[in-house]
Amino acid sequence: MQPLKIINTRFIAMKTSNTILICAFTAFIVSFAEIATAHQDNHSKCSHARNDTKGIPSLMPTALQQRYDLKYYCFNLSVSDTTTALSGFVTMKAASVVPILDSISFYLHSDYIIDSVKLNDIAVPFITTGHERIIPNVHLEQSTLFDVQIFYHGKHTNASAEDWTNGIYSNFVLGNHITWTISVPFTAYGWYPAKHQLNDKIDSADLHFTTSLSNKVASNGLLTSVDTLSDNMIRYNWKTNYPIDYYLIAFGVSNYREHHFNVALNDADSLPVMNYIYNDDDFFNQAVSDLNVVGDMLRFYSDTFCLYPFINEKYGHMSAPISGGMEHQTMITMMDYDEDLIAHEMSHQWFGDMVTCASFEHVWLNEGFATYCANYLMREYRHGFNDAQAHLRALRGSLVNYKSGSVRVPADNTSFERIYNGTLTYNKGALVLHNLRFVVNDDAKFFLAIRKYLNRFAYSTATTADFQSVMEEEANIDLDAFFNQWFYGEGYPVFKIAYWQEGNNLNLSSHQSGTSPSTPFFKTPFEIEIKYKDNSKERIRLYHQDSVQQFSVPISANKEIDKLIFDPDMRLLSSGSCYYEVRLRDVDNGTLKANLYPNPAKHQLNISCSEIMQTAEICNISGQKTAVIPIHNTQTTIDVANLAKGQYIITIHTDKGSILKRFSLQ
Repeated sequence: MQPLKIINTRFIAMKTSNTILICAFTAFIVSFAEIATAHQDNHSKCSHARNDTKGIPSLMPTALQQRYDLKYYCFNLSVSDTTTALSGFVTMKAASVVPILDSISFYLHSDYIIDSVKLNDIAVPFITTGHERIIPNVHLEQSTLFDVQIFYHGKHTNASAEDWTNGIYSNFVLGNHITWTISVPFTAYGWYPAKHQLNDKIDSADLHFTTSLSNKVASNGLLTSVDTLSDNMIRYNWKTNYPIDYYLIAFGVSNYREHHFNVALNDADSLPVMNYIYNDDDFFNQAVSDLNVVGDMLRFYSDTFCLYPFINEKYGHMSAPISGGMEHQTMITMMDYDEDLIAHEMSHQWFGDMVTCASFEHVWLNEGFATYCANYLMREYRHGFNDAQAHLRALRGSLVNYKSGSVRVPADNTSFERIYNGTLTYNKGALVLHNLRFVVNDDAKFFLAIRKYLNRFAYSTATTADFQSVMEEEANIDLDAFFNQWFYGEGYPVFKIAYWQEGNNLNLSSHQSGTSPSTPFFKTPFEIEIKYKDNSKERIRLYHQDSVQQFSVPISANKEIDKLIFDPDMRLLSSGSCYYEVRLRDVDNGTLKANLYPNPAKHQLNISCSEIMQTAEICNISGQKTAVIPIHNTQTTIDVANLAKGQYIITIHTDKGSILKRFSLQ
C-alpha cells in the first residue's frame, strides 16, 4: 500500500602547512546529504506523509475474538455509488479454538443498526458495547463449525473523511460518483462485521453486491456471474478461494469503464487482468496506455519470486480518488496508473497478500519489500542500473533527518502514522533489505531464500524471525546481529575513514558510530573502491567489528592511489567518508630522536627523547588538537586513557627543534 499525501495527478510535477599540524587531507564523501533533487518529483507519488487522521479508532482483536478461527465470509450487501450507506447481511463461518466457546465477539461500527443476528440459522440475542457486538451464552465445543449471520443497515458518521481510517468512503471525481472501501490497519469494522486479527486468514469468501443497473462493482477473486434484477438493479457476484486477510477484502462501485486483457506469464499459465477505470475519456485513455506495463511486470515478479500467487483467479485494478494505492487481493485500488505505483502495489500480491505480516509489528515485511521491489528491482529491470541507483539515492536521502527510529513498529502501537511511516516502514525497510543482500553477498542465495520464504509461508502469515530463519538457512550465516541492529535497533552507522599508502599496502583507520544512542555501533561489512592515478580501480570488502578499527590491505603493485570511494554502489545503509592523510609518517629532526612505546597504546604512552622535552601536542587524524602536555624531561609517561580509540600524531617540542611521531590507541 502507498497511503500518500494529496498530490496532483496527471488529470487534476592542513589546514596544515606548519611544523605542528600535519593532518592535511582531501575528503571523498558518500552521504545521505547527496539527495538527487532531479529525481524528487519522480518520487512525490511515493511519499508517505499523512494528514492528521480524524476517522474511527483502530481496534485490535479482543481476547474473545481470538477464541475462534474464521473460515469463510459471505457478503450480501446493497451498495451505492453516491453514499456510504449499506444494507444486507454478512455470514461468518468459524470454528472454536478453545474447549468451550461461550461467547462470540465481532466488531461492527456502532453507527450501523443490527436488525438481527442468527447463530446456525437460529435468531439469537446480542449485546452492543461500543463497536463490539457480543453473542452471549453459547456453548460450542472445540473445532465445532458455526455460522453467524448479521443483518444490518446504515452508515457511520465519519465516512466522508478521506483519511484512510474510516473503512468506507464516497465521493465525486471526474464526473463520476464512486464509493469504495479501505480497511487498513484496523478499520474493516467501518463497513462489515470484522475481526482484526492478521494471523487468522479467511479461507475463502463469496462477495455479492447489489447496486443500480448503471453501476459496476469491482471486488476480490473471480467474477462468477452478473445478475440483472428487477427495479433497475444488478448484482455482481465475486468469489475467492484463496486465503485472504480481513484488510484485503474490498469493493468499489461506480459507473466504471472496463478494460480487460490476458497476460501470458509463461508457456503454460495465462492470467486475466481486469481493470475498472473512471468513466472519463482522458483518464481512461491514459490508464489504458499506462497499463501496457502490467504484463512485463507480472512476468518479472513471477520469474524473480514465484508464479503469480492467485493464478487461478485474476489480477486487477479499480480506480478510486485515494492518495496512493492499496493492495487489495487480486483487485488493487489505485489513484492513477503511474508505473512506480503499479509496481509497488503489484508486488504486494506476493509480499503482503500471499504472505502477510503476522502483526503490524512486522509490517516492513509488506511495505519494505514492496518499496524495494518497485523502487529498485523493477527500476533496474526496466530502466537499468543507473536509474535504480538514482531511486535508491532518493530513498537514502529520506533518512537524513531520521537519526533514530526503528523499522520495527512497537507491538502495542495502533497509530496509522506509525504503522505506515513512510521513512521507517517503507524506505528504511527497503534499504534494510538492500543492506541484507549486501551482507549475504550472494545474489543466488539471497533470492532463493526469498523464494523459500514465500513458499514456506504461502497463503499464511510470517514474522521477522521467520524471514530471518529462512535467510539464515539458505545463506548459511548467523544474522542475529544484523536483525538486532536493523530491525530492533535504531538509526544507521556513520563512518569516518582515514587512509594512507605505504608502498603496496593501503592502511585505513576507521571510526564508526551510530546516529542513535540506542544503537551506538553496527557490526557490518563495508566496501571501498580504490581509484588509482592510472585510472584503474579495484574493490575491497572489509568487516567492522569494533567502533575503531585499523586495516592494512595489499593493493596492486607499483600503483599510486588517487582516491577512495566509500560504499560506491550504496549497498550499505550508512553515511561515510574517506580522508587521505597527506603527511602521516614519523619525522625526526637531524640528530634529534624520540621513541614511543607501547605503540599501539592502551592506557599510557611512554616517551623517551635525546633532548629535554618542553611540551608534547597531540592531534587526531583530522588535525584537531586534543591535548598539550608540559614535560621538561627526557622521559615521561602520558595518560591517554581518556582519548578515543584511533590514530594520533604527537609533536614533541625541544630547544633544538620538533619531532613528529604517529601512535595508535586501542
